[in-house]
Amino acid sequence: MPVSIEQLESFVATADKGSFRAAAASLGKHASTISVAVANLEIDLGVDLFNRTAKSLQITSQGQDLYQYAKMVLAERDHLEAKADSLLRGEPQKLTIAIDEALCIPEVVQACAEVLNHQPQISLNIMYGDPNQVVAWLLANRADIGLRLSAASLAHGLSMDDAFSFEGVRVTNGRQKMADGAISQLQLRQMRQIALSYVRDEKIGQLHSQSNHVIYANSVGGVVKMVAAGMGWAILPRFSCRDALERGEVQEFYCEDEANLKWHTELLWPTDKPLNSAMKVFKDEIIAIPDM
Repeated sequence: MPVSIEQLESFVATADKGSFRAAAASLGKHASTISVAVANLEIDLGVDLFNRTAKSLQITSQGQDLYQYAKMVLAERDHLEAKADSLLRGEPQKLTIAIDEALCIPEVVQACAEVLNHQPQISLNIMYGDPNQVVAWLLANRADIGLRLSAASLAHGLSMDDAFSFEGVRVTNGRQKMADGAISQLQLRQMRQIALSYVRDEKIGQLHSQSNHVIYANSVGGVVKMVAAGMGWAILPRFSCRDALERGEVQEFYCEDEANLKWHTELLWPTDKPLNSAMKVFKDEIIAIPDM
């Protein structure tokens, strides 16, 4: 039962357009060519795909059952051709991006989507973790390029480019009574703080760990929930706790001699791995994200 791509194209086009003439116009062929291809397909399959009358052409129930299978075969043909074209152009066939889970925001997700828009056939893998995991994955060649919160030092073997920055805020439990105006540094140190785990391993820890009693968590989303539960105050990206602020689960507060709460992000990739076209798309999209 040899079935050709031309037969399947003719069948699907006829089912979509409702006539041999309209199908022929869509495929740039003669109506007789389409009619013969469909008739031969019916012979090869041993089923009637259409009921024909002098004035109409109606797909049969068997034709309807086979229609979706025919479309899937044609779609796989298209994928095969696109994959072959991608190979001929020398495009990368896979890309793994490591992303700091604190930066799982729509703008970053859209940057990942643009990789697929530019190279639809690429096998894309996204890994989310804390900033230290991002570095570890890059150094172990488990990821090709990464995005993380900026750190005080750059690991040997990695190249870096500055990306967008964003506003940080001090937040505490929404039910906690806070003094009017800014609190003093002394008062701040006496309040239990929740900090992201990675700052404990970085020189920037002293900037982010400001209380005498600090507890650590490795998830920004987890920290938001911990603050809402009254476990302590935290410095967080505003975008990560915007919903909690609006719901009153957490509240923003200020401190005297307020330190700069602007946070920065950075793109990282192995120094010995040249940026391929897919990596460049992701890098360019991230660099284009404006400061928040």
